[in-house]
Order: sequence, then structure tokens, then C-alpha cells
Amino acid sequence: MRNDGNYADRIINLVYPRRCPVCDEPVSAADNLICEECRPKLRYIEGARCRKCGKRLTNETRIYCGDCERRVHIFDHGYALYSYREMHDSIYRFKSKGRCEYARFYAGDICRHLKDEIDTMGAQALIPVPLHASRERERGYNQSELLAKEMSRLLGIPVRSDIVKRVQKTVPQKELDELGRQNNLKKAFFIGTDVVKLKKVIVVDDVYTTGSTVDVTISGFNNTSGSMNYFEKFTVKGVNVTKANDGSYSLNIGSFEADTQKTTGEILAITGTSLSGTVKSDGTTTITVVFKPGSMPWDITADFTGSNTNSAQ
Repeated sequence: MRNDGNYADRIINLVYPRRCPVCDEPVSAADNLICEECRPKLRYIEGARCRKCGKRLTNETRIYCGDCERRVHIFDHGYALYSYREMHDSIYRFKSKGRCEYARFYAGDICRHLKDEIDTMGAQALIPVPLHASRERERGYNQSELLAKEMSRLLGIPVRSDIVKRVQKTVPQKELDELGRQNNLKKAFFIGTDVVKLKKVIVVDDVYTTGSTVDVTISGFNNTSGSMNYFEKFTVKGVNVTKANDGSYSLNIGSFEADTQKTTGEILAITGTSLSGTVKSDGTTTITVVFKPGSMPWDITADFTGSNTNSAQ
């Protein structure tokens, strides 16, 4: 029986031949995504990697790269397939020269080489880093979304392009230093209040440099989703507790310093702006905290709810 979808792809490839992501020449056969002679030219990140972001380490005795030693990231793990230096031209064409067909090859290569890591994550959704609407109109597509959709096709993990929206047009990150990248992204993203709560997601982006984009995407996601899913314990001392006539307690504190433990066991120092909430007589608890985890320059507002509060100090 003829596969009409595959047949249509072959016709399209005859009219608009697919380009090789390495040399950018038309591939020799319709089913190929890369020239056979170009495949050995691919350079993957091998050997020692940063345990946090996945960058290649030049010193194999180290655990983290320089960026991750200097600052605390709020994402759990990062993985990259290629070194940007070796794939710069290919990624530039994919991002800025309309080579949308590269996405299928990239996604296939990612899934072949990083499938074990992806399966271990148990992610419920792929979240592509969004472009501002004006930039996407100008370019005609969002390269991260194209990549996420091809990955979804292979992995069976849904793409949620509706969760994170870019509401401010920012200066391209490549033009800024590390601090400039962080400040550039403040208030750049918005997450709708009707979003379904997700505990584990994979943020998909075409290029990773310092992690600022991923950090702000994840921080905004957790801010709106109503629960800091990567936090296991959150301990704050010095909270003012007031008992009401109905047996409930109100909690509040101004600025504070505290520690939080992530589900991975990692301890983060946090700087808190405010904490307020209530503990009802039946144990139902609602607490709102505004704080900055680690060295992040922006505030996160998190709502904690539960029905089993052990103590208030």
C-alpha cells in the first residue's frame, strides 16, 4: 500500500530539495537528511561535561563549568548535542536563513544520542523558548518550536507552545555580556493563568550560552503554575504568627534570608522579599512567598498550598 504522506514528501523534495545541515547542498536522495560524506564531519560534545548545563569541560577534573560555578541555575539539568563553535554556520542558517528542514535532522540526532537522558527526565511536555510575535513574523517561524515539534514526533512528548509567551522584544542575547543577558530578559516572558500544572518539562532552545534564557523561562513557569515543583523543603525562620478567633493562624514576615532544598537534594540560599499566608484550624495552609533563588536578579512569586503543616518557627 502506498504511503501517501511519504509520497507527498518525495514530490515536495523534488521541487524543493532538502538541504544538508552541514554543507547546505541538496541531499542526494529524498529520504536522506544529510549527505553521507558530511555525516563524519559532525562534531558531538564528548568526554567530560558540566554536571549542570552539559557544556564540554576542558579540565576533566572539574565537575562544573565556569558559568555554573559562578551562578546558581534553577533548572535541574541541561544537555547539548553539538559544540556551537563547530555547528555555528549550520545553526545560523537554521535560525536566520529559512532552513526549516534542518529541524528534522537535528531532532533525530538529539533523540538518537540523548534518548536515555530524555527518558530519565520523565517530562510531561516540551516547552519551546518563544520569540516575540514581531520577530517571529519577520522570520516566519520559531526555530525552537520547529525543533520541539520534530522531537515530539519522535518521543511522543507533547509540545506546549501556549505556556510561555514573549511579551517584550529584547536585544539579541548574543550581543550582551552575562549580566546584560540576565537584565535583558526581566519581564520578557508571560505565562497564562489557565496553564495546566506540569511537574517536569523540557525547555527546548537552539543555542545555550549562559543559561539566562532557560532560567527565566523556568522561573516564570513555576511562578504562574502555583507550585515550586523543584523545591522539596522550604524553611524560613522568624515568621510572625497571629492566632485568630476562628482558630486559624496568619503568617507574615518582611525581607528574610533562608535556604531551600530542591528535589535533587541541592541546597539554594534565597533572599526573600515577603511571606504571608494562613493556616486554618483543619491544617489547610496557603502561603505566598516572594523571593530570589541563588544569584538570580529577578523576583519569583510562589504560592504554596497543603494540609499538613508540621511547624512554624
